[in-house]
This record gives sequence, structure tokens and C-alpha cells, in this order.
Amino acid sequence: ASVILLSSILFNVIGQQQFVDVHLSFFYLAVMVTYTESLKSGNRMLLLSGILAGMAAWLKNEGTLFVPVICFVVIAHSFVYYGVKEGIKKAGIFLAGVLPLCVVVMFYKFGIAPPGRGLETLEGGVLHKIFNLNSHALIMKHYTIGLWNTGKGLVGGIPILLGLMLLAGIDRENARQALVIMAVILLTMAGYYAFYLVTPLGINWQLNTSLSRLYIHMWPAYLFVIFSLVTPLDKVIFGLKKG
Repeated sequence: ASVILLSSILFNVIGQQQFVDVHLSFFYLAVMVTYTESLKSGNRMLLLSGILAGMAAWLKNEGTLFVPVICFVVIAHSFVYYGVKEGIKKAGIFLAGVLPLCVVVMFYKFGIAPPGRGLETLEGGVLHKIFNLNSHALIMKHYTIGLWNTGKGLVGGIPILLGLMLLAGIDRENARQALVIMAVILLTMAGYYAFYLVTPLGINWQLNTSLSRLYIHMWPAYLFVIFSLVTPLDKVIFGLKKG
């Protein structure tokens, strides 16, 4: 996974330009790793996962979208997996880590910082933008191209990942935690999609100047979920030898 990550051209270019998006990708990945570890090791990791999510909101505006997404997924998963009583306890521990930093961030954004150029400047015509099929088509085109471009590199990230999944198969033991992470990734990207749909700044300009960086946010987490799903190569090789 680290080889594919470090050989991703876009990840290296944005990192060398010292964009904070690479740092945000670390917090996204750290939240997901610590949360999946909490499923095995207990509440300390769950609390740490919440704290890291709060740090993501503190670091960059996109983190304020990530926080409600991860909170929704954690709460939903806790209730489904642990039941109501234990789920309330688990959700409370996670929120205890998230809320302190989020309160500070919200106080700063709404009480101190001047208005930005995002949705707070949104004007009329929102419904027209939502039902504009050309906008949907444009966003989907950029999303598809952006995913492929993010995975390009010396080892061809996307083809190798697909090849691994076909050859090694799915590790059923990690399927549940991988699905949780994938839900976070997809819901966050859906949130970005919604922002592009109603942006007051011009959809073409917004896509061309920011989408590649938004993919970088999720690229390490995407690699993590794929390699969580793929059966470890040592198991595959051992199984072949045994057969």
C-alpha cells in the first residue's frame, strides 16, 4: 500500500507543493485506522479516533464536512453492531473526543473569522442547480477522470489494486470494517459532490482548481480499505503451497 501511495504522481506533486490537503489525508486515514482498531482493542482507540476527527475539522474547511459524516457512520455502526445500550456508550465515547475541538472550530468560524467564499455566500437558484443535468454530467466526468488520475504512478495504482482483488480474493474477516471505511469515503465524496452542485463560485472553476486535492484527502484511506479487503499475500501463498 505504501509503495502505491508514494508512487502516486499526484500525491507527490501536491505534497511537494506543501498543500495542507496531504496533512488532512493523514487525519482522515488516522481516524479510520484508529476506529477500526477500536473494534478490537476497546474504548481508548475509539476516543482517540474522535479526537483525530476533531483535529481534521480544525485543520481545514473540508474537515467540517468529514466530521458529521464520520459521526453518522460511527453512531449508525455502533447501534447496529452493539445494540442500543452499548451503542449509546460507544457513540458517547467517540463524540467526547470530537466535540471539544469542534466547539473551538465553530466558535472561531462563526464568532471571529470573516465570511469565506463557500456556501455561506450561496445565493438563489439552488433548486435549478440541483436539477441541472448538465452539472451532474460534468461532475461525474470530473470524478471519473480524477479517480483515475489520482491512481496513476510508477506502478499504475488502479490496475494493480484491481488485479490484487481478482487474484487474492476478499478477506472475509476484515469485510465489516472495510465496509465501514468505504461508507465514510463514499459519503464524504457525496458531500463534496453536493458542494460542487450548488457552489456559487462557478462549477468549472471549482472542479478544475480543487477536485484533485479532494481526491488526495481520500487516497490513503482508499488504499487502506482496499488492502483491508484483499486477502494477505502470505495467506494466498500458504494456501497454494498447502494445496
